[in-house]
Amino acid sequence: MEESELKNKIDALGKKLGFEVNRIFVMDASKRSSKLNAFFSGLGKKREVVLFDTLIEKMSEEEILSVLAHELGHATYKDTTSMLFQRIVTFLLYAVILGTILQSAGLAAAFGLSGIHFGFALLLFTIFMSPLNFILGIPLNYFSRVAEYRADKFAAKHISKDAMITALKVLAKENFSNLTPHPLYVLLNYSHPTISQRIESIEQS
Repeated sequence: MEESELKNKIDALGKKLGFEVNRIFVMDASKRSSKLNAFFSGLGKKREVVLFDTLIEKMSEEEILSVLAHELGHATYKDTTSMLFQRIVTFLLYAVILGTILQSAGLAAAFGLSGIHFGFALLLFTIFMSPLNFILGIPLNYFSRVAEYRADKFAAKHISKDAMITALKVLAKENFSNLTPHPLYVLLNYSHPTISQRIESIEQS
C-alpha cells in the first residue's frame, strides 16, 4: 500500500494494540470475487496486513480499522493457537480410532474377514468420519463463536461500536450472508454467530 492516511492509521492501530505492522498489501480480489476480506499474516508481535481491494472500495476507513481490530483481537487472545491445539487433539483422536480399528481382529471377523485388513480398516474409519466430525463440530463451533463475539467486542472497544456494527452490515450485504438461518442450524453448523447476534452482542457490551 502506498503512503496514505489509511496506511498511517493501520500502523497506529497496530502500535496501540502492541503489534508491529511490517507491510500492508492490497490484494486485487475484485477480478475473482466480490467478497470483502482482510487478514493478518505472521507470528508473534510482527504482522503483515492484507486488504482486499473490494474492502477498501466498500468500507470507510473507520470500518476497515474495525475489521482489522477484530483480527488483532483474535491475535491478542491467541485464538489461532487455541484453534491449532484443537486441530491437533482432533487429529490425535482420529489416529487413536484408526489404530483401534487396525488392532481389532474381532471387528474384522464380525464383517467376515479372516484377519486384520488395512483396506477394511480405512474404509470403516472413513464411514465413521462423517458422524464423528458432526459430533466434534458442535463444541468446536461453539468455542469458535465465543471467540468471534470476543473479537467483535475487542474491536468495538478500541475503534467504536458504531464502526464495528456498520462494518458487519457491509460484510453481510456484500458477502451475501444468510440473515435468518434457523437457530438449530446455527447451533450445529456455524463457526461464526449470525450478523444479528453479533450486532446485538456489541450493542449490549
